[in-house]
Amino acid sequence: MSNLSPLPAIVIEPKTVPANCVIIWLHGLGASGDDFAPMASHLTLDSHLQARYIFPHAPIRAISVNGGMQMPAWYDLDIVGFERKVKLADLQV
Repeated sequence: MSNLSPLPAIVIEPKTVPANCVIIWLHGLGASGDDFAPMASHLTLDSHLQARYIFPHAPIRAISVNGGMQMPAWYDLDIVGFERKVKLADLQV
């Protein structure tokens, strides 16, 4: 049994036929799904693909590297750089 709750998201369905694929677009630190939802109308897919676009909003959490400031983020950042290792527990919302 999962203790995860659904994230709020913007969902854009195809206009004329049912979706046969899904594109999930995750935003960056401090952004939201609202920032990227307009991209759906600019993406060109093969004609046989009818995409459902999902633009989820990350939960608000304290970000260590920003002095504990609360902002939308998928996980906490304690250092900046490629050497950072993501802890699995940080990804659970």
